[in-house]
Amino acid sequence: MRKSISFATTVLFSTVFSATAWAQIPPPPVKEWEYKEMERKEEDLAVLKQERKEYDPTGQMVKYILHIANPIFELVKSLEVEKGSDTNGNYEQITKYDEGGEPLLREKVYMHEYGKHKLRVESTDFTIDSAEVHTRVWKYSEEMQPLHTLLTNKAGKKIGEEVWKYNKLGEEIKYTKWELDKDGQKTTEEKTIEYNDDGSFAKSLQIQKIGNDELKEEIFFERGRVKEKKRYKNGEVVSSFGGKGGKYDPSKAKTMMDFEMGGDIAYDSEDFFDEDNRKIRTLKTEGIEIAEEWLYMYDKNGNLVKTRRIYYTAGEPNGEEEEFVCEYDQFNNKTREAAIAKGLIMSEKTYTIKYFK
Repeated sequence: MRKSISFATTVLFSTVFSATAWAQIPPPPVKEWEYKEMERKEEDLAVLKQERKEYDPTGQMVKYILHIANPIFELVKSLEVEKGSDTNGNYEQITKYDEGGEPLLREKVYMHEYGKHKLRVESTDFTIDSAEVHTRVWKYSEEMQPLHTLLTNKAGKKIGEEVWKYNKLGEEIKYTKWELDKDGQKTTEEKTIEYNDDGSFAKSLQIQKIGNDELKEEIFFERGRVKEKKRYKNGEVVSSFGGKGGKYDPSKAKTMMDFEMGGDIAYDSEDFFDEDNRKIRTLKTEGIEIAEEWLYMYDKNGNLVKTRRIYYTAGEPNGEEEEFVCEYDQFNNKTREAAIAKGLIMSEKTYTIKYFK
């Protein structure tokens, strides 16, 4: 069965043509960019996705908003990212929303200017309290290894802490954490790591205390692989792996694999090009008979603007066709893609671009 039309097929727009160096006016910096993805649902095109980006004159994106259609095809905000700076430095604020467009979680992240290490995170969990802001501040060693984090609430009260310790070789040997939840209940976590003389893992022990329960995980390693693992709850073994009599052969470990079902039939293919080395025709054959014919058309700037897909039966066109069209602005940036069958737009993507003057 032939696949329904989708924009996966229109990958041809970006792959079939290696453009000659066409003379064009260099575009000014992009100020705003908006993208919409639509698909036919019965008689109408439904918007499935909308993205919006804002840039500063240097090309740095300063804002991003994502809307996704919910199960009843209402377009609701799903994600918002905003970049800026204040007295604490440069930040990236990320807000996630639920299917109804209501905020779930917001994090305002300040990064170290010389790397990808967090310095400060201000977070709000709207499912608990939209007015409460928790702030976690990091401290690092000269080698930029984390040493300590301090978690405080909006009132500045200490409600959590993390501490890392290392050996003389810079290997992590201990990690501890404690934190108070919204009800004031304390949870703790402690992890210790032991190494062999060659620097490989020998043993790790992790203990968590949540309310009245203590959870423990103990792992022994051999030649870099897990030899034995045991988990405990309140002192009793709840699961185990390896150990005496246990065998583990990594070469026989199961691997999860995904297989794509369906897909287009594999054809023999022959391409034809014009004097500018642009692909203008593709013939796909089964044996000696033509199965499909693809025709490509370009505008005066060399942009691919239309692709016709013609289906054949017994080596002759059967009247079934599809078209894929593209449109561009004056700077040759794509503004529209559409898949058309029997005169109906089956799917469409639009790009609205505003430039700095």
